[in-house]
Amino acid sequence: MFLLAVKLFELRRLSLGKAADFCNMNKLQFMYELGRLQVPVINLDDDQITDELRDD
Repeated sequence: MFLLAVKLFELRRLSLGKAADFCNMNKLQFMYELGRLQVPVINLDDDQITDELRDD
C-alpha cells in the first residue's frame, strides 16, 4: 500500500496529504519515508520554479 501511495504521489495523482492518508501515515512520517527512498517531496516543474523565483 505504501509503495502505491509513493508512486501515485510521484505521478502527481495524489497530494502529499492524500498519499499519507492513503497509507495511514501522517504527513511527517510519509515525508520521512519518501526521503529514505530518495523521492523528492517537492515536485515543481520549470514554470513553477520560475514563478517562485520571480520578484514581484
